[in-house]
Amino acid sequence: MREANGSRYCILEHDHLVGRSMGSDLVLDAGYVSSRHAAIRWGESGWELRDLGSHNGTFLNGKLVRPGDARRLEQGDRLAFGRLEQEWLVDDPGPPRPRVVEIDDPSRALEGEIIGVPSSQNPEATIFQGADGRWLLERSSEQDTYLRSGDVFSVGGTMFRFTCPRLVAPTSTTDLPLDVSQATLFFAVSRDEEHVELSLELGGLRLDLGSRAHNYMLLVLARHRVSDREQGHAATSCGWVYQDVLTEELQVSSSQINLEVCRLRRQLSDMKVPGAASIIERRSGTKQLRVGIADLQIRVL
Repeated sequence: MREANGSRYCILEHDHLVGRSMGSDLVLDAGYVSSRHAAIRWGESGWELRDLGSHNGTFLNGKLVRPGDARRLEQGDRLAFGRLEQEWLVDDPGPPRPRVVEIDDPSRALEGEIIGVPSSQNPEATIFQGADGRWLLERSSEQDTYLRSGDVFSVGGTMFRFTCPRLVAPTSTTDLPLDVSQATLFFAVSRDEEHVELSLELGGLRLDLGSRAHNYMLLVLARHRVSDREQGHAATSCGWVYQDVLTEELQVSSSQINLEVCRLRRQLSDMKVPGAASIIERRSGTKQLRVGIADLQIRVL
């Protein structure tokens, strides 16, 4: 939500405290605001507003909210705390999602199950949920780190804050295996290699991934993994490629590799494929990556 007559912007978390106290999620330092003034929470029916017994009251669309009453919030609703002069507008009534917010400009927020930072077009780092349920900050040239809601970190000289609701909707509503690494990946490659069609089979379900620019990068990585396997390397060692070697093979920049990895992961995440980020694995701090699926089928048309 955003301030109606100002520049402040507030991204609601799962359980959001409004008040004068510095421990509040939205701090309002005016004297007419109580220390713990109101709460905004995400529930089964959506966002709900409650007054916490404040001295000067909480207002919804100009009307006083009785303490303890839960009032559902809708798009365009106007909220005021203590006085009607300072109103806040509900501009996005959607559910809370994992988010990255720029510290110096809270209006700039990135969200989703796969988050490229500092932007989806320039993903120097990627945030995603690992198989163990923890959120991972992955960088191509540094050690991976785990994130908890509220953690602050830096990418490209800019400070960001990660927030995550306590309850995140599952990324899949099927009975598919828990991770994409258990899938079979099919490549259909034209003889001139101008077109690479991709499909994935997981839990008996076949998904058409189409022909995308990032498919060729995935094909090159798949060939490395198949070649290592045919040479008798251990499964844990198969397919690892240094990113600078990959950039030379593809004749692209390292930034382009990061972008295509992020786009591939987001494509699978948008299709509700479980463990979508595992389609590409990175060795923490080594600048090595590989395709995260062992069962690879490559067919030249």
